[in-house]
Amino acid sequence: MTGNFRIFASFFQFESGAHLVIRYSILHPMDSASSPLQSRLAALSAAVSGVCDEIFASSADSILEGPEPLWDIFRNSVSTGVAASIRRRNIQRSPVYCMPPELFDMILALLDLKDRISVARVCSLWTDRSASCKAALALPTIHDERITPITSKRFQSQLRLLGYPDVQIPGIFLDYDGTDFFCTVAFIHNHMQHIELLDVLIMLEQSGSNRHAALAQCFSTPAPRLRWLQISFESHEAVDSLLRNRDWFAGSAPNLRRCDFWGVAFYTPAFASVRAAYFLIDYRSRLEHIRVLLSEFPCLEALSLEKGGLPSAPSTSPLPVSPMLSLLWLDQATLEAFSHVAYDSVRHVTLRSRLPIPIPAAIQRIIPQPILTLDIYPQASGRIPIVQSVMLRTSHVQGYTRVFTLSDVRIDDPLRDITIFGDATEVALHNPHLLRDATLPSLLSLRRLTLYVSSAFTNVLRGSEFPHLQELVIIFTRAPGSAHPSCHAQDLVHILRSIYQTVQLVIRGANVIEPALNDLRARVSSLRVESNVRVLDAEPLWVSAARFENIGSGNVSFTE
Repeated sequence: MTGNFRIFASFFQFESGAHLVIRYSILHPMDSASSPLQSRLAALSAAVSGVCDEIFASSADSILEGPEPLWDIFRNSVSTGVAASIRRRNIQRSPVYCMPPELFDMILALLDLKDRISVARVCSLWTDRSASCKAALALPTIHDERITPITSKRFQSQLRLLGYPDVQIPGIFLDYDGTDFFCTVAFIHNHMQHIELLDVLIMLEQSGSNRHAALAQCFSTPAPRLRWLQISFESHEAVDSLLRNRDWFAGSAPNLRRCDFWGVAFYTPAFASVRAAYFLIDYRSRLEHIRVLLSEFPCLEALSLEKGGLPSAPSTSPLPVSPMLSLLWLDQATLEAFSHVAYDSVRHVTLRSRLPIPIPAAIQRIIPQPILTLDIYPQASGRIPIVQSVMLRTSHVQGYTRVFTLSDVRIDDPLRDITIFGDATEVALHNPHLLRDATLPSLLSLRRLTLYVSSAFTNVLRGSEFPHLQELVIIFTRAPGSAHPSCHAQDLVHILRSIYQTVQLVIRGANVIEPALNDLRARVSSLRVESNVRVLDAEPLWVSAARFENIGSGNVSFTE
């Protein structure tokens, strides 16, 4: 850069291995000899002389041997004015100040507390932003699930320097026989007002002890910032004895939106604002208790029921479904345990289990008929382009969806054996190249077919029947920064040979080039090419939303 500026770069090397480079320029005003700046300095000099004359006039008998006495008078005023001016200009011009808050939060999320302090010391603005971004406590090792006096002191010091941001405490193990039990409980208690996520496993053996009283006092402390609670008890008796005469979080957890229960589940008035709940059902669980418990949550919108460990007897009573419940996750074992569920009233149901082909009748009964749309998303294993499973989403005419995963999809086990989708009028297929020689089911009511292509063409239409297909849309997806793709017309002709009627063809995200361009036009009723459309090669939003771990984490919302 020319003129009065010099280019500088600050390189931040963090202990976690991450680094951040900020390039910026610094103005050297004394290097400038431009007339506007000289005239401003001359005006400043005249103003200073005028102020000095006024001071001398008020103290006519004073004699000054040097400028030092007057300098103290001007120092604070000039320093404050110059600092304010520099800050205003930096906020407008410097990348250090212009970094979007969302990008800044993404960078901080990758750093531990020690590196966060290094960032906070760069400038006052970054100090403020560091305090507004949540911090996750990193325990020394994966197996060290307690807070020792040393780690407690270090965390306390680091959190104080950061201005006490929202804190995430993962994987804490509270064992009554643990040597650091009191230290861990005291740390949680002292920082409860700053905790945003708390994940704790509690091992209770007896009530009435000092450890029991300390734990009860800890969890009866208000938690104004708590958003996500993950908790596990060894028995129902442990829950009853812990806070028999106290309210959890003193009945005050206004921002609590998600609770995960492992084995033992319970309800307390502090959970009144919970919108998403997860229940792991095992040998400690009571299905009838969970059935009653679900009616206690007044604002529950998303519910996940997963069965693990030893099997328990099926529930013989209907599972109550709140009118507000719109998202439900189940696995096949839980579906059998809660057989009396009014699934038709739940708008979106996701099955965690990987189901065989053909789909069992017990699963088919939760799919509302008739099906309006069908989305097919094959998934590969790592970087190997071989399909391992297929995610399916069916949409009902009234906007109800069902998402589930088919497992062990083999080349010799085609999707055409799935007959319950025959009424679908719109189908979207992602990554058709992963299916290889597998074929789609015969869709006798299909009107519109959309293919999302990211790699080489595969004729997945071969061997299937689409007698009423009217429109074929092929969307070319690409990775960020990749070149604009081109499509050979002869490849499109090869696909159209599997369709016996003429259709409308829409190409998006690619140019159609020779050879066989005239032959292509002759085989379709209309051809529309939208080459300027850019579609990223990424999983659809409904695939991300089908993972319950994303609900309430900020990755997807309750409406997606």
